[in-house]
Amino acid sequence: MTSVLDPDASTAAAAGLATALAGLDPADVVGAADDLGLDHVADTALVSACAAVVDRPKAAPPDSFVLHAPLELMARGALLARVAPAARRAARLRLVWFAATYAGAGAPAEVDDRFAGSPADVVVSRLVDAVAVGDLDAAGAAGRALARAVPVADLVAALVDVVAPSLAAAAHGGIWLHQVRSFAGAPAAPGAAAMARELARHPDWRLTWFDEAPVQAGSVSSVEDLVGVLRRPPSPGPLDVDFIHPTMHLVESAGLAAGLLGPALDGVDRHEATRALWRVGALSMLQDDPDEAPYGWSHCLTMPHGLLSVAGLARDPQRVLAAGATYVLGFRATQGKVDLDPDWAPGSGPVAEAWHAPAAERPAVAARLAGHAAAHPDAHLAKYTLACLQLADADPSFAHGYLAAAAHLNAWWDAHPVADDPLMAGTG
Repeated sequence: MTSVLDPDASTAAAAGLATALAGLDPADVVGAADDLGLDHVADTALVSACAAVVDRPKAAPPDSFVLHAPLELMARGALLARVAPAARRAARLRLVWFAATYAGAGAPAEVDDRFAGSPADVVVSRLVDAVAVGDLDAAGAAGRALARAVPVADLVAALVDVVAPSLAAAAHGGIWLHQVRSFAGAPAAPGAAAMARELARHPDWRLTWFDEAPVQAGSVSSVEDLVGVLRRPPSPGPLDVDFIHPTMHLVESAGLAAGLLGPALDGVDRHEATRALWRVGALSMLQDDPDEAPYGWSHCLTMPHGLLSVAGLARDPQRVLAAGATYVLGFRATQGKVDLDPDWAPGSGPVAEAWHAPAAERPAVAARLAGHAAAHPDAHLAKYTLACLQLADADPSFAHGYLAAAAHLNAWWDAHPVADDPLMAGTG
């Protein structure tokens, strides 16, 4: 992948801009654009400056904005490369607003250099140990040292087996691993220290059903079996709060994950199963309860997309597949209200326009969606739109479904505007 970060040419410009962004009032972004000389700042320098701001984890337990910040940065940076020229200013201003907002979101944590210069295998071992015992400071130091010491592919391979079963960091570690592969630059792997700290914050938040009953590669089930159990799975029982950890813990503790996914994944081809899970995620956005669109159905796609995109680097890819499938089952079982129809097609409106767009017109559809999401303040919309565009490239026979799903969520946010955002009215 081509990086949007430039480790050499933009370093000095990015460093100066990062300092300016960190001191900027987010409400003054539109007026400050000229003072920053934003029109003369290359995309590489802008994204690198935002990455430098976000690469400082916060001391306090993160709220949703802070937790998502490294993912949001990388999603917005990747979307910027897909935005049509007319929409670029709004997308770039949103990056400025984002960095300024993060800088003002609390005091930074101190991340020391205790592992600097240590061999990579030693740092990995220390990171695993720190996560296991809940040592946030050691985990953060190891995460940063590893990100600065090894190529991104090696970083992802070293962490995927740690990340796969973890429900800490809202189970977003897989999204982070997928995104950093396209962000080889300075600073390396934005948010490595923050992600490592969050994995260590709740070391006991883990999926375990596939360790107790490992998924074997045999010749028993089919993709149709997997889709069948996810179309309208039974409820695992009442859920007090629909955050990700309690949702996934419930479907596991109720025996639903092992009872449904164990047999359905037994013998299924991993690549076919991966595509099926991604498609079920997109169809959930398109067909199921619209009230769950911004968070439930967006996560039903972005979480398995991120994790399963890096499954091939794991020691046991089938275990990673089982974790990704658990995410889809968790959302379908607790928030689904319909029996998904694999043969469904939309009738009219922007979703239908995206679904039925001829192949030659899809790049224009994708650019419009990228521009809308890149300028919008919601991090989930940015992550989801990018995932859909990436999947339209990776799974072209269902590209229409992913583009339609992105159109659906973008339209949902149009119908639910964000109040008091300084840019939605200020960029015109």
